[in-house]
Amino acid sequence: MRVLIIEDEELLCEELERNLLDIAPNTIEICGKLDTVKDSIEWFKSHECDLVFMDIHLSDGDCFDIFKEVNVSTPIIFLTAYDQYIQTSFEQNSIAYILKPYDRVCIVKALEKYEELTSYYIERKADNGRETEDVSERYIQRMMLRLGRIYKPISVSEICYFIAEDKYLYAITEDRRKFYYDATLKELEEQLDPCQFFRVNRSYMVNKNSVKELVLYSNNRYKLNLFPETDELVLLSATKVLSFKNWLLA
Repeated sequence: MRVLIIEDEELLCEELERNLLDIAPNTIEICGKLDTVKDSIEWFKSHECDLVFMDIHLSDGDCFDIFKEVNVSTPIIFLTAYDQYIQTSFEQNSIAYILKPYDRVCIVKALEKYEELTSYYIERKADNGRETEDVSERYIQRMMLRLGRIYKPISVSEICYFIAEDKYLYAITEDRRKFYYDATLKELEEQLDPCQFFRVNRSYMVNKNSVKELVLYSNNRYKLNLFPETDELVLLSATKVLSFKNWLLA
């Protein structure tokens, strides 16, 4: 789980980091520590994480100014010495609200809530994919793909995985051909059956049938071995491992 800490009090930031690493040393990675609204805005423009611990009062303003400049879809646990911001915090992606000074029990409960909500979302998504409504009426079954000057209709079942490279999206088939498809990964998530395709990270969406194995890569990430083989590492964060395994076995 990649965790970002936004806290302008250095001692409290270090205390929070120690607590998080003590609670879950094998699953939590602190991917950044920021102390201003300005730096946070810049970070979110080019980075992603799984969870954010965010102080409300920062050295150059309130954290809510961040959301006016960038779209933050990551779950957030807000931190503050006051409780008058509870309502405002839950208008964002807040899943918990911790009052200072930090209490280890509260941090554990907040992390447990994150895991529960993540599991609930996964179950709901799986349930939606198993509804009695005919899947063929809800998700596309064929795509018009392009290879050079040739346009070819292909069944989605023939596509092993999708790769987002720069501003382009490509579909990779069993024979290793690389077709261009005019869409984004976000749009694909709406078009494809979630029981068959899973978005593993910012760049890859994989067909269940193309997954060969899942290999522990580091303390908080796993490597996917796909068919056909990829030219680069395909990594899965620890926070997605449980949902990924459940999806594979469904």
